[in-house]
Amino acid sequence: METHVLKIGGSVLRGSHHFQSIIDLTKSYNSLLVIVVSAFYGQTNLMLDLISSKQTPEQVQTKLKGVSNELWQIMNSYHPDFALKYWHKIADRFSILESFKDRLSEKATLSQGEYNFILSFGERLSSLLLSYLFKFNNLECEERLPENIGLIGKKQSGNFVVDYKSTRKNLQATTEFKKITIIPGYYGLDHQKEIVTFGRGGTDYSAAAIAYCIKAKTLDIWKDVSGFMTTDPRLVEEATNVEQLSYQEAAELAYFGAEILHQRTVEPAQLGKIPIRIYDIHQPYQSQYKTIISESKPDSYQVIKSISCSDDFSILQLQGAGIGIEVGLLGKICHLLAKGGINVKSVITAQTSINILLSNEDIDRARTICRRIKGNTIAAIRSIQQISLLAAIGEGITTQPGIASRIFGALAKKQINVSAISFGASRVAIYFIVDRKDKAQALESIHHELFHIRSSNGSPSKSFLERHDFEFHA
Repeated sequence: METHVLKIGGSVLRGSHHFQSIIDLTKSYNSLLVIVVSAFYGQTNLMLDLISSKQTPEQVQTKLKGVSNELWQIMNSYHPDFALKYWHKIADRFSILESFKDRLSEKATLSQGEYNFILSFGERLSSLLLSYLFKFNNLECEERLPENIGLIGKKQSGNFVVDYKSTRKNLQATTEFKKITIIPGYYGLDHQKEIVTFGRGGTDYSAAAIAYCIKAKTLDIWKDVSGFMTTDPRLVEEATNVEQLSYQEAAELAYFGAEILHQRTVEPAQLGKIPIRIYDIHQPYQSQYKTIISESKPDSYQVIKSISCSDDFSILQLQGAGIGIEVGLLGKICHLLAKGGINVKSVITAQTSINILLSNEDIDRARTICRRIKGNTIAAIRSIQQISLLAAIGEGITTQPGIASRIFGALAKKQINVSAISFGASRVAIYFIVDRKDKAQALESIHHELFHIRSSNGSPSKSFLERHDFEFHA
């Protein structure tokens, strides 16, 4: 029987009000299901607060009691009998977290493995609770923990990624899936059997990795939003749903600002040619996915699918007359930044300057590191902040004539200055930087230019398609 992997995120697990939808959507599949779950909404932040803040024993006890009470209320609000029947099972697991309370209040130094164990405990609680939710509704279900199935992580460029080869071998050797198998996401084990985590939003990535390793039919991600949008609907009211994306388009959108997917989710799905379908939990029916991400290019008139944006960028600018002719300078700079644990997002170069895009949190450290090589070639180093990076994403964007002129023409009409452009580095994206104060207006003007012209029924008009040399499908 074919297997589908489902991911249920924390935004869906806000109390018990989506429990019936989760039951309904599960029943709608006629296949084996592997359900990978996040922590209940807000619980990862609570765990982080427990291990990061200075607090008295009383404060630790109060916070732990708050987590326990919240879980009881979630179960009781769904059905009192559910809470009465299964609460002792949840309490037994919760007692493992409580066993750390003295060390947390005494400021004892936790090992990295213990730190990660506590940080990922919310996922262990939600997976156990949901497994009993299914059993309460007479659905065959089994919980399997990453440490039991052998979900292995390895370090790569300072972050942990899934070791696909080891994980696939472990899953094939040890795991026989039931009708419904629930696995907590976000974490795994390294080769020394220490707990490791895959970063915020890492449950998406866990689910995609598991889907790849078991050769799942699809990866279905259930959220409380309508999939990918043509831009951020909080900034542009006219934003609409994007029904189809290629793997490359989705990867670019996830990396540069769209909050729908963890940045690495596409990688294992693309390796396994597994479609990613994004559903809205408010409409729990398989046929109504909001966005599908797949290998095949969408048959679509619209070259640009979405305009993404992010404020989490600053520019480290290194200037000097000889920058363009010094052999190995860029490599030396990137090596120094990597040694300092700083990820380079992108690089834009000229003969007299190197512009390095970094996360805001890294800009000051990066500037300090690069001062070590300031000298004859590098005459000045400065940081440029309060900027926004915008990205126009779409297959064929670099080959369709006139796309760039329409984008920058729309910005020029609003007198919005573009301070940097990267075009051609990706076959599916144009990146450009504007002042942060201009971000909302820039998004609105570009979106209006590319997506606004509609017929009376809401679809692009035939005359518009013909005017722009798109194939029209009646």
